[in-house]
Amino acid sequence: MKVNEYRVFTQEESRIDLYYMEKNEKINGLLRYLSRWDYQLIGRKEHTQVYFQLQDVYYFESVDKKTFVYLEKEVLQVEMTLADITLRYEADGFVRVSKGVVLNLYKLAYLKASLNMRVIAYLENGEKVWITRHYKPAFQARLEKLTKKETQSDATN
Repeated sequence: MKVNEYRVFTQEESRIDLYYMEKNEKINGLLRYLSRWDYQLIGRKEHTQVYFQLQDVYYFESVDKKTFVYLEKEVLQVEMTLADITLRYEADGFVRVSKGVVLNLYKLAYLKASLNMRVIAYLENGEKVWITRHYKPAFQARLEKLTKKETQSDATN
């Protein structure tokens, strides 16, 4: 895949055009990713609505039947269940890692083995999230699939 980048000062807004010979899964994934880039979600902090973007999310956590979203330096409450989040945003790199957490794979810094076959996921913002052994196989499969896609993408550039 060939990528061209142009800086244009005469346009009122930025624009991306995608030319392809065949619409395949790679192209569909790219279109899905681009269409959600500016997609805004709404969270609450105290009694104020706060808008945030999906790519800024580190993880979602459910505590006492309330769902929270963890951004780099902020925690907001959202009106979605973890099941809804997993279904809706799985294609965007989100994966269930425990009964109460859905993790953004794109915010993962590194992994470290822990006791009882659990894994600790260290995130780019320094936070730790535990991956339980029940969700570990699905997590590893998603991570392998994601890294395989990125490796293939790098090879074609």
